[in-house]
Amino acid sequence: MSTDRDLIKKLGLFKKIEPDANWVVFCREDLSKKIHPEKTALLVAPRISFIQFISRMIPSSAILKPATIFLVIFSLFSGAGVFAFAKAKNSLPGEPLYAVKIAMEQAELAVANSAEDKADLQSEIMASRLQELSKIMDKKTDGEKQQRMEEAVINIQKQLLTIKEELPKLENAETKRVVEVAKRIDENASQAQVILNQAKTALPESSNSDNLTEKIDEATEAADKASVRALGVLVEKQNENADNVDSEELLAKLSEKANVTSEKLSEMEEMISDNDFRKQFPKNGELIKGLYEKAGEMFDEAEKALIERNISEGLQAITSTNEIIKSLQALTGENNLEVENGNQAKNGTSTQDIPEIR
Repeated sequence: MSTDRDLIKKLGLFKKIEPDANWVVFCREDLSKKIHPEKTALLVAPRISFIQFISRMIPSSAILKPATIFLVIFSLFSGAGVFAFAKAKNSLPGEPLYAVKIAMEQAELAVANSAEDKADLQSEIMASRLQELSKIMDKKTDGEKQQRMEEAVINIQKQLLTIKEELPKLENAETKRVVEVAKRIDENASQAQVILNQAKTALPESSNSDNLTEKIDEATEAADKASVRALGVLVEKQNENADNVDSEELLAKLSEKANVTSEKLSEMEEMISDNDFRKQFPKNGELIKGLYEKAGEMFDEAEKALIERNISEGLQAITSTNEIIKSLQALTGENNLEVENGNQAKNGTSTQDIPEIR
C-alpha cells in the first residue's frame, strides 16, 4: 500500500513540470490557425515553422545529449514531426536541419536492441555520410562548398572510426551475422576510398585546399584501416570454416589491395630513384633505401602467399607493406624535404653521398 502512495506522490511531481516557452508559442499559433483562421494575422507571436523550431532547438553541441534524443523520438509521433524529419533526412552539412538528421540517427542507435542492430545502423549511417559528400561535390562551386566538403570529410572519418570499433563488440554474436556486418563494413570502407579519391582529384590547385587535402588523406587512411579490420574478421571466420565466407571472394579483395600497394611501391621507386630528388636527402638516404627494400621484400611475401592461397598471411604481408610505405612517405614528405635542404646547404653535402636505389 505504501508503494502505491509513493508512486502517486511521485506522479504528482509531474504537475510542476512546465512546457518550454517556445513550444507554447508554437502550439498556440498552430491551434489558433485551425480554430480561427481568419484571425491568424492578429497573433502577436512571430511565425515560426516546425522545421525552424526543431533546428533552433537542437544546436550542434546538443546533438548527442539524452534530452535531444528524447525530443527527436517524441517529435516523430506528431504529424509535423514526420514532415520535418523527412526534410531533415535529405539535409547536408552546413544546412539548418543537419543537426536534426544527426539527432535522428543517434535516437535510432539509442533504441537498437543488440550490437548487431547497432552495427547495421552504423553501416547505414556510413553510407549516408558518403552520399552527403557526393551531393556536395555535385553542387555548383560557391563560397561555402569547400567548407561543407571539409565538414563532410571529417564526418566520414569519424564514422569510419566508429564502424571499425563495432566489430569487436560482435564477438558473442552468431557467425553469420558477424560475417554480414564485416562484409558491409568492408564495402563501406572501399566505397569511401573511391569517393574520397574523387573529392581529392576535384580540388582546385590552391593553397586554400591544402588543409582539405590533408583531411581527405587522413580519412582515406581511416577507410583503409576499417577495410583491413573487416577483412581480418572475414579471414578469421573463414579459418573457422564459416559457411557464408567465400574464399574466392576474399582472394579477389586481397588481390585488389595488392594491386593498389604495388602502384604505391612503383610511385615510391620512381620518386626516390630520381637523382634530383635523392640529392635532397643526404641525412636519411640510407634509411630510405633500407625501408624501400624492406617494403619490396614484404610485398614479395604477400604475392607468394596469395599465389599459394594463404589468405591470412597474404593480408598480414600486404598490411605490413603499406605500413612501411607510410613511413617512407613520412620521410620523403615536404616537411622533411625542407629540413634536408637546410642540412645540405649548411653542411655542403654533395650528391655523391646519396645511396643509389637499385
